[in-house]
Amino acid sequence: MTVKDRLIKDLSKLPEAKFQSGHTELVIHCPFCKNENHKLPKFYIELDNDSCMRFNCFHGSCGQHGVLTPDVLHMLDINNSEYDTFLNSLNKKGISKIKTSSDTINNLIIPTKPKENDLLKIAYSSERTGIDFTNPTNIKDYKLIYNLGDFININKLNLELDNNQIQEFSNHWIGFLGYNNNIINMRNVNSKRTSKRYTNIKINKSTGYSFLYMPPQEIDLLTSAPRIVLAEGAYDIICIKNRFYTKDANNVIFGAVGSAASYRKGAMKLFNLSCILYTDITIYGDQDVPIDFYYKKFGNLMKNNKFILIRNKKNKDFGNINESYSLDIKKLN
Repeated sequence: MTVKDRLIKDLSKLPEAKFQSGHTELVIHCPFCKNENHKLPKFYIELDNDSCMRFNCFHGSCGQHGVLTPDVLHMLDINNSEYDTFLNSLNKKGISKIKTSSDTINNLIIPTKPKENDLLKIAYSSERTGIDFTNPTNIKDYKLIYNLGDFININKLNLELDNNQIQEFSNHWIGFLGYNNNIINMRNVNSKRTSKRYTNIKINKSTGYSFLYMPPQEIDLLTSAPRIVLAEGAYDIICIKNRFYTKDANNVIFGAVGSAASYRKGAMKLFNLSCILYTDITIYGDQDVPIDFYYKKFGNLMKNNKFILIRNKKNKDFGNINESYSLDIKKLN
């Protein structure tokens, strides 16, 4: 029997403890609100995650949630140094930080020496975001792909594009590489061949992940109540982070999902990456997406997570840091 098995066995011996959802969760009385004399246990502990053991109290007056730590065990009167060591090691390996640097998963190289014909596109991105993309560090940290051909050549990639397509993207489009270094979300800057504004280019077509972009951030997931902020486009989320979250935001996870249709997938991927079980989710949505869409898209996720929708009453979205804005804020649940 492993340390985790023994820990679960001891948790299951607590008063009125019950296994739920096919033994993937254990519900017990909450150690945070135990003095409120709740009749039914509603403190759920996740058991089937190899990265961490998350918890959530569903008593409305409490709402405590987070990661099982030795301190929480001690509140439950379980004092065992072996369990303490196990949880500290598990949490340190699994969830202490999320970093969004360019060396994730596929170890691709991002070119940082633009040529003269790339400068117009770089100026376009700098103007929209307020980020100096003539700085090589910013190019790398934000994972800006200013010339697709250079990116392909330096990484020796075969993207199943013909030479004309590569030249078109290289000369007239600019993009951002997603969190797992597999999808580039490209934006048409000045192409006259198509009226299409965006397209995604997948590097490894055998993987099924949808696009998710995370701007440079380092989130300490052991801080209190990490939150999630979502938007559709990479320009949106960069501008949102740099305009509305200028102070320390090490407990906020920022993600761009590519399109409104991918909001749920993006949220679920961030849950998976961060090992957060329940949290507050703020969506900076486009004006042309009706509110009913979000209720249909998120469905039962609204049962355990707080959702806030923010839209720009003066412009379509938040993708240009120079455009004026007036916030339309609605609590969805």
